[in-house]
Amino acid sequence: MFSNIVLKFKKQIRKIFDLKKIYEVPIVTLQRLTPKSQFELTFKFANIEDILAFDFEALEYDEASISLSKEWLNDEKMMLVGYYKSQPVIYGWVSKNELDLSLGEIRKIPQHTLYVFKVFIHRKYRGKGLLSYYYQWLANYFESDGDNVLIWIADSNIPSIKSHLKLGFHAKESYVTIRLGSKLLSFFFDKTTTHSKK
Repeated sequence: MFSNIVLKFKKQIRKIFDLKKIYEVPIVTLQRLTPKSQFELTFKFANIEDILAFDFEALEYDEASISLSKEWLNDEKMMLVGYYKSQPVIYGWVSKNELDLSLGEIRKIPQHTLYVFKVFIHRKYRGKGLLSYYYQWLANYFESDGDNVLIWIADSNIPSIKSHLKLGFHAKESYVTIRLGSKLLSFFFDKTTTHSKK
């Protein structure tokens, strides 16, 4: 009983205080990956029709995600989707100009840097090496456009952190997001780079 109370308390705290880290990796590191998976994937950049054809339950894509997708596509962000036997099994968004800290607070990123966000793998295919396929394809495609790839991950998302560290990502800086009603404030510490607000 006490453990349930503690768990609920932690969840409430995370709704207000969300600790995250920004991770970075050179594109050349991702190009050198040697994916080991039994699944051969094909990739494409999705349009809204592709997204609307998703199996929303399997890919955990809801109405809010669809609305954001339309907005992001209009803002020239790109959704890269990996298909296995014509079925989407992994997707993620790519931006070449800005980093969204918490769905609302935007920071400019250095030139020749890619920001990858909202990466998702179909539950049935997790732990199968798909993430390395995804990043290697992305790195090869954007070879002439970027030097580094950034992604932020919440400290509570241990599986994602472990997966990205294995691919060569390293923690670049930490920040905490504080939610005050409808407002989001982000405070950085252990900073190694400076970001400017849009």
